[in-house]
Parts: sequence; C-alpha cells; structure tokens
Amino acid sequence: MKVWLIVLVLSFSSISFANEANVKSSVIFADLDVCKFKMNNLYGGDYEVDKEEVPALLFYSKVIKPNSRRPIEVDLKFRCVDPADAQTFANFSGGKMTDKGWVMSLDPDVAADTSMHNTFYVLKGKNWEGPAISQDVTNGEEEDRTRGFGFCIPHGSAALCGGGNVAYLNDLNGSALKEVIKMVETIEFVEGGSKV
Repeated sequence: MKVWLIVLVLSFSSISFANEANVKSSVIFADLDVCKFKMNNLYGGDYEVDKEEVPALLFYSKVIKPNSRRPIEVDLKFRCVDPADAQTFANFSGGKMTDKGWVMSLDPDVAADTSMHNTFYVLKGKNWEGPAISQDVTNGEEEDRTRGFGFCIPHGSAALCGGGNVAYLNDLNGSALKEVIKMVETIEFVEGGSKV
C-alpha cells in the first residue's frame, strides 16, 4: 500500500511539473495610435511597444520551434500605417484589393523572380481580412538565407502591417510560418483596454 501511494504521489508530481513546462498563452494589448489591438501570445514570446518610433512599433520575439534542427528567433515588427493606400498593402503584404477580394499584387515593371518562392495568403481574423506574403531571401550567404513573412490588416483608413523572418531556408522543416499566421489571425481591434 505504501509503495502504491509513493508511485501515485510521484505520478502527480510529474504531471504537475510537465504542465508547468508548457507555455501558457497570454494576451498582448498594444496601442499603436490608430491601431489599438489585442493578440493572443500563443507561444509566450517577449514583446514591447516603442512609442518613441514614428510610427509606434510593437516588437515580438520568440524561438517558436526550439527543437528544430536550426531554430530561428522569430522577430516580428508591427506598425500602424495611417493613412494606408494601395501602395502600403503592396509594399508590406504583396496584396491588392479587387472586386473579387485580395489578390497578389504584381508589378508589371519588375521581372518575376521565381527563386523567391512568393506565396500569397489571405488572413482572416475577427471582423477583418487582409493580405500576406511569404518570400525567400535569395542573396547573401546561403547558410543565412531566410523565409520572410509580411502582412497588412485594414483598419478604417489605416492598416496594421508587420512581418519578420520565420525560417532558415536550409531548415524549412523548422519553419514557424504556420504558427505565426495562427497568432496573427488572433488579432482583434479594440477601442480601449490595457496598453503595452
């Protein structure tokens, strides 16, 4: 009986310890002037708003997939662009609005570079839809080349835009792209609330 009690206590201790090791989701509240929003911090990353910058910036940083062969520190930068125009969306997210919805914006004056593996996404959050793009950096030292991700979410006359690197090209199995998209799609614009 005593042996079973000790095993039972050790089992509960192991379960408690394992649960403490898991990342607990929190909510980030950010006031970037016209763009006030909250976002689920699904991976427990560090974040900071820099109101000294113009426009104000939210920095988010986390190694989301630490067990990959070559973990990448995902450093995202969010900014509110006001007013936002068609060029804003094209520059940050590679997208443009048409009567059929968001599509990839192609510049007729620039030759397509298929080695960049441009992939277009339409992100969907609470009461918003916005364009996004992933794109490979194809210059520089091969071992340092990355896949970047950029997005823009319309908000009235403004847009919440951002992005950062999500993978090393020599370890695409360790890509955090899906995780970053999942987190960005939790963005919800708010009128007040706590500020970062």
